[in-house]
Amino acid sequence: MNFRQRQLRKFYMAFNVAEPFEFLWYTDGNDNQVILRYYGNKSSVKVPQSIEDKTVTAIECTAFYGNTTLTGVNIGQNITKIY
Repeated sequence: MNFRQRQLRKFYMAFNVAEPFEFLWYTDGNDNQVILRYYGNKSSVKVPQSIEDKTVTAIECTAFYGNTTLTGVNIGQNITKIY
């Protein structure tokens, strides 16, 4: 985990989330969503087309890192970058 990811993790861990969520994301400078981390426990997952009415266009390269239950990821045509 690099410095940026550690800082973001500390930032998001400070929030109390009322219901469980699968993805951690942020909004980039072009008003698109970027998947930062997957927290679900499914064996197969589909990356969403949009989150909060904004298109998901990118995935951070470590979004699925360390997840031992995940065996498949369905990535749609909306994803244009994997950082």
